[in-house]
Amino acid sequence: MSDHLPLPIRLPDEEDTRFERLATLTRRVATHVLEDHWTPVHLDGIADASHQTQKYFDEHEHEHEPFEELDLSLRSRFRRCILQKVGETLRSHADRRDAFQSI
Repeated sequence: MSDHLPLPIRLPDEEDTRFERLATLTRRVATHVLEDHWTPVHLDGIADASHQTQKYFDEHEHEHEPFEELDLSLRSRFRRCILQKVGETLRSHADRRDAFQSI
């Protein structure tokens, strides 16, 4: 679950602590959502969805809010970014699973 910038950006040393807190939060939230949605039902659903993967979670929010158990208030852009990356990971796994099953 990583995207790399084409050019490395050097963060100022005084921002290291803030960056580490953000990275830790991102890993914690993304891992929680992955563990919660790594099921055959969600893999099939996200593989069949023809739109951005984060919208899949919005459509199924009435069933289960991905961040509910974490008791966090996340800004919508941060939330969408995490759900998009998690959704891409799940969709990729579903594609690999389908390819494996077709062999």
